[in-house]
Amino acid sequence: MMRPLAALLLIAALAFSGCGDSEDPTGPIIDQHEYQPAVSPEALLQVFVEIYEERDLNAYDDLLDPRFRFSFLDEGFSWEKPEDLASTDNLFSGEARTNSQGQLTRAISAIAVDRMLLTEGWTDVPAEHPSFGQVPGARTALYSHMIVFTHPAGTITLSGRQRFFAAPTVTGSDTLWSLLGQEDIPFKSSAQPSWSDLKALYR
Repeated sequence: MMRPLAALLLIAALAFSGCGDSEDPTGPIIDQHEYQPAVSPEALLQVFVEIYEERDLNAYDDLLDPRFRFSFLDEGFSWEKPEDLASTDNLFSGEARTNSQGQLTRAISAIAVDRMLLTEGWTDVPAEHPSFGQVPGARTALYSHMIVFTHPAGTITLSGRQRFFAAPTVTGSDTLWSLLGQEDIPFKSSAQPSWSDLKALYR
């Protein structure tokens, strides 16, 4: 699933630490942050950023559309909402956990989204899109990002591009948006850890 060099770099960065360091047992603080309603795709991404920085799994679950799909850099490979929630639970937990490959992951104590910049504006999803072309009202846009994940031995920085997909839900006169999909886009050196690598490692 992960590219070999990027996987080795990411595992080494997360696993290396001195013998005397200890894990911070304090998990994320949840249910204390008020999020603005996602009344537009732009507002949806603002809430997405806040949820990541808060490491709020419950809010992340609510933000994801039931049809959510994450598409990895490996062409043709993707997973759906249950797998994504399992990975994100480990990432947000603040705990060192053993992933599905038997690797011990580092406890992420803080997430800082230093950049989430719209680079291609929101447009209708083309009807021929294989996953979301038939979702009524679906929209898509391209963002560049830089996100810093802090763990006991240091930090992991992800810098790249993501294509996001949003779907509307109309209730009466109100329209709210959910996160329908996220597609990892190749960016710069293939040796850099990607969002795909991080999600796969924490699964």
